[in-house]
Amino acid sequence: MGRKQTRILSCFIIILIFLVHCNAQQDNSIKVNFTVLNIEDIYMEDYYGEITGSNNDNIFFSSARRKLYVMDINVKEARSIGEVGEAPEEYRSVSGVIANDNLIYIGDLLGKVLIFDSTFSFQNSIKISSLINKFTLCDDTIIVSSNPTVLQNFFSIYDIRNMKEINTFGEGIKYPNIDQKQELYNNGVLTIKFNNWDARDSILVWYDYYYNELRLYDVFKGELITTFGRRFTKWSTPPTFFSEGDQYHPKTLQIVTSPCFCVEITDNYIYIIFQKLWEVGWGIDKSFVTLINTTIKEKDYLTNNFYFIDIYSRINFQYFGTLYPFNDYIYNKEEKLRFQYMNSDNDSVLNIFLTNFEGMFFRKITVMVDLTDTILD
Repeated sequence: MGRKQTRILSCFIIILIFLVHCNAQQDNSIKVNFTVLNIEDIYMEDYYGEITGSNNDNIFFSSARRKLYVMDINVKEARSIGEVGEAPEEYRSVSGVIANDNLIYIGDLLGKVLIFDSTFSFQNSIKISSLINKFTLCDDTIIVSSNPTVLQNFFSIYDIRNMKEINTFGEGIKYPNIDQKQELYNNGVLTIKFNNWDARDSILVWYDYYYNELRLYDVFKGELITTFGRRFTKWSTPPTFFSEGDQYHPKTLQIVTSPCFCVEITDNYIYIIFQKLWEVGWGIDKSFVTLINTTIKEKDYLTNNFYFIDIYSRINFQYFGTLYPFNDYIYNKEEKLRFQYMNSDNDSVLNIFLTNFEGMFFRKITVMVDLTDTILD
């Protein structure tokens, strides 16, 4: 390669790096201020599983076909809740935990919700007619659960008081690329992912990452009310890639993962956590991955607004703004952490949980969001 060509290539790389950094800043967002109320770093002596719920100082951990554990952050001690099994008071594989000051609801992947009191004593068991990869409470009497194995009616509404299912709804989304969908599993139909929806009161919000929009449903009617959400700069249809498989799984054409980590509905707002996969070739663009690995430090890029939380109003479902609470906390020294769980204490206080790869360290970040005003980015 001649000197002239080398200079041209060097200039191209510099311009590309500049554009990458500009895109990280200029993303048509409205910046929302926040205050970090508390940061709690916990080093675990044993592995208890993934974080599946929290309430005040209690953190719940679970993994497939293992006991559920709860840890009090203040004393750093964990204890188990219930037993693994098939009896009414037992669970096979915990898929989620919802806890308040009085009761603990434990979801069993195989279609059951168990209720324990605050002393961890079993109270009741509710049989759900389908698999549960996530569940939530709309109020004290209504459970909403999702089943990832079906293409329609994957949301189930259950009346706790009368012990009966009252509604099912949900229709899979067709993949936009007609040329490829015949080769994809289930023709590429998007079904429910546990971290891409939430429900509260009478509404359910589901993030459709094929079309980058939020779908709003009436829980009791099972009807789509509307779609909403801002269009991200540099957005593109999620591409496909070939998974090489292994001795147990054949080579298959798959669609890249969702950029959405979590949907959380409060009394007056909707919070959604994203990572900007669409700005990095959806994680499968080899030229971009090479550029990041050789020219830009990954840490510098990921701590520059790569992770963010969008906020929408429940009054009119309009975009309110965006906050960036991950920039300073997504790394523990030089170790990259991963998002695991988020819940809210009220409209403005969020609890965000990050963990390391091994699951032996986690960080709880509590932030207060300034909902009084926004600043144009």
